[in-house]
Amino acid sequence: MKVGPNTATGHTSVIFTEEVQVDYILQLIRPIIEGTVLSVDVTTSATDKYNAKLEDRFSRSVFLSCTSWYRANGTGKVTNIFPGASALFWWWLWRPLWADYDVIRCDGEKVKTRSIGTWVFGFGLAAAIGTWMMSS
Repeated sequence: MKVGPNTATGHTSVIFTEEVQVDYILQLIRPIIEGTVLSVDVTTSATDKYNAKLEDRFSRSVFLSCTSWYRANGTGKVTNIFPGASALFWWWLWRPLWADYDVIRCDGEKVKTRSIGTWVFGFGLAAAIGTWMMSS
């Protein structure tokens, strides 16, 4: 989901946040497009951890101190604004934390996600070297 919950800001360009999200999505789907991975699915624990991080930041912000359109029905959960600077949003989405995802290879085997960053980088590097050698 792009431009989903807690991605909007009141202080920077929507185009910037969309570009950050698109870049993150491309990093996640690149192994699928290259045919090395069948699926990438975020884990429930990662989603819960991220939501807890957001709620912690909101608990120390002005967004819970007032009734406004930022909160569901003026008093509920804040669902649209990101609780931080746009640089923080970029930093959190700079690179996927592969341990937060269940990744299935095309042969149906689950990838050990603690090493997938190295695995994806290594595969990409090998493909780049192979392409370069074939074109030389």
